[in-house]
Order: sequence, then structure tokens, then C-alpha cells
Amino acid sequence: MLALLAVFLIVWFAVRPSFGKASASAADTSGTTESAGNSTPSVETAIKQTVSDSAKGEDGWNVDDTGWWYKNADDTQYVSGWKTIEGQRYYFKDDGYIATGWVSTGDNTDSYFDQCGILDPTAKQKLCAVTYDDGPSQNTDLILDTLEKYNAKATFFVVGTQASYYSAELQRAYADGMEIGSHTYDHITLSTATAEQIQDTMNKNDALLQKLINFTPTIMRPTGGGVNDTVTANVNKPLINWDVDTQDWKTKNADQTIATATTDVKDGSIILMHDLYQSTAEATVSLVPRLQQMGYKLVTVSELAETYGYKLEAGQVYYDFRPQDSTESGASTDSFQTITDSIPDISTQ
Repeated sequence: MLALLAVFLIVWFAVRPSFGKASASAADTSGTTESAGNSTPSVETAIKQTVSDSAKGEDGWNVDDTGWWYKNADDTQYVSGWKTIEGQRYYFKDDGYIATGWVSTGDNTDSYFDQCGILDPTAKQKLCAVTYDDGPSQNTDLILDTLEKYNAKATFFVVGTQASYYSAELQRAYADGMEIGSHTYDHITLSTATAEQIQDTMNKNDALLQKLINFTPTIMRPTGGGVNDTVTANVNKPLINWDVDTQDWKTKNADQTIATATTDVKDGSIILMHDLYQSTAEATVSLVPRLQQMGYKLVTVSELAETYGYKLEAGQVYYDFRPQDSTESGASTDSFQTITDSIPDISTQ
């Protein structure tokens, strides 16, 4: 941990040569100056808040395990808004730490901040949806911690038998603003099930989730991605598959999961992972900021579809939601396929 922090500090000070005590007084007098090329409003909206005794630091920039924050010479720190410091634009979150990645900065505006927290007004926003199947589990909280830390959203396709056992994790995911989708009650293979079996497992899962979180999912993911006419006729929801398969259930290797996701992701992608596995939770810790550094905003499946102009329809199968002006293939709805050659056995997890 100390070695990683040391490396980060070296990189940080390399791109910020003027950090230090002198910065504190400079920031206090920056007024409403706007950095060159900045297309965002120049008004300074950050407010000063007294630094707590437990968080005393040096005047200027300070870093801890959570991130970077700024201490003024009068023992205050910036919170909740924009501030220009030494010609660079930053956005301070409510807890006083600078924002990184894509962040909603008010007035329905998303702004991108690099890994150092500096606004990049030239960044073009791309969207992707990270999804997790087969949970919740004992690993879901670490995933949610990471999503919360980086102000990211994801979609969890929940199995009823897991939700019964890990109801607290499910309730937290829903309260945190994650999208909850159905992944059947008992993880049966829908493509080999009868119409009655499909309806039964879907209805049982809907009833359970309504009981646990007072919400009935509006989207679902078929087990293994397998669909046929019987499946589409009986699930009564849009079927959400994927275009990026991390194979995390197969490799159980965090580095491989990250490599596949970051190599294959495109604007409008739906990324498949499983929150059953510790390796997937560990991969998420690094994957979320990596995707943000690549210019992606992580949104839910429904947000992705709506933003790019797709109307989700029951019985239709979707694999991605490319921007409407993209030359790449868009959301596929006209063919059935089983995307994976195997389905994770959640009974052994």
C-alpha cells in the first residue's frame, strides 16, 4: 500500500509542480477566474468548511486513503462545488475530496476530471453499462463500495435464492441507485425450460424482490444468455444480454477480467461480470477507475438505452446500445443465440 501511494505521489507532483503551502493563499484569491479553454461556467461554487481536528493537514493539497483534499491557510477546506486553483478547475465533492472521472456537476451537466482531478473540457463522453449476474453475495459490498467511491452506477441481475440469503446487500444496492434486474428465481436454464417453468421462476423472483425492496424489475437477463421463442414469449420483459464477456466466472482472475473489459469495451457496451466471485469484486476496484480514465461514464442498462434513444420492449433481446450515429452494429433484436458455452453453477458458490 505504501509503495503504491509513493508511486502515485510521484506522478501527482510531476503533473502538479506548484503544490504546497504557497497554493493556499493563491487559491483564496482566485475569485472567479476561468482556466484557459474551459467551456464550463467560471463561477466558484465551492464553499469553505472548517477542517475537523482529526483531519488536520498541511496548507495546500493533502492526500489520504480516500483521495485528495485542499486545506486553506485559515484551517478551512473546500466542499460542494467548483474551485479554480493555480489556473486549474476542480470540483470538490460534499465530503471535501476532489472528483475524478465523469461527475454530475449540476444543471444536468456531466463533467470529466482526469486522475488528478483536473477538469478536461475536451473530453467526449462515452457510456457503458457494467452488469453483475448471479448475486447478491458476500462479495457484493466491495463492488458497491467501489461504485460509490467513483460515483458510478451498475446493473445487478439478481437470482432469487441468493437474494433471500443476502437481502441486506440487495437492499443496499437498490438504495445506492443501482438498477436491479431479474435473473430468475433459481437460475434455471430458460432455453431448455417449458413455458410454465419460465413463468413460474420469473413470477417467484418478481414477488420476492417486490417483498425485499418494494420494486419489481423491468428488465431481465436469461441464464447463459440463451434465448428462443419460448423464452421471449414468456418472460414479459426486455432481455438484456451483452457484447463484452469478461469470462470472469471461468478464469476467476482479476487481471484477466480487467484486461478483457478494457480491451473490448466500446461506446454503448454492456459488460458481463458476476458478483459471486471475490476475484470479480477485486477486479471492480481497479476496473471502475480504469474505465473512467478511458473516458467512460458508467451507467445502468436502462440509462444507457434511454440516453442513446432505444425503447426497451418486452420479448426483445439486446446485446449493446451503440449511439444511433455509430457505424458499428447496434442493439441486436433479430436473432437468438446462446452467448456462453457454459453457465456458472451458483449452487457450488
